[in-house]
Amino acid sequence: RRGNPTVNKAFGNKLAILAGDFLLARASVALARLRSVPVVELYATIIEELVRGEVLQMKPPRDASRAEALEHYMRKTYYKTGSLMANGCRGAALLAAAEAGGPPGEEQQGGGAAAA
Repeated sequence: RRGNPTVNKAFGNKLAILAGDFLLARASVALARLRSVPVVELYATIIEELVRGEVLQMKPPRDASRAEALEHYMRKTYYKTGSLMANGCRGAALLAAAEAGGPPGEEQQGGGAAAA
């Protein structure tokens, strides 16, 4: 946004939610056209974990120790950012393997030396 108002602020909450729903629907249609159930599952996982992260951000722990607060922060950050990056890369690897005509190898699944 870089200094621009949020969609919510500019157009109101209802229109902002509808715009998000529309974009999610468009992305879902494009994803379905790929005809890859494993990639669709990864996409659904990303959305689920993003929502979990948003909920965690809205409900920080009260009276938590430093270790508990850090654990909460790390979990929230994984759900909001890490899952998107990790599962997005997994999806790209699955699609690349399918395009190449072979099954995904260990490196496409996030294991082995590629994960180190």
